[in-house]
Amino acid sequence: LIVMSEKKRALLLFLETKMSIIAPNVTAIVGTKIASQLITVAGGIDGLAKTPSGNIISLGRSAKKDLAGFSISHVN
Repeated sequence: LIVMSEKKRALLLFLETKMSIIAPNVTAIVGTKIASQLITVAGGIDGLAKTPSGNIISLGRSAKKDLAGFSISHVN
């Protein structure tokens, strides 16, 4: 359990450094975790950039369903 926690912390640190380079504006607005999830669900940074602002909420809803298995703390 401790090893997994350390690996998760290392992965999050890596993700934070890369997200601030890849998508600094989105990361500043919604944070590293949500920005990375939105980019994943949108099909990449280009997909997110081409998504109309009114459809971002629907990406969040689908991310909750699609990414639920990747976290032990997801909300149903």
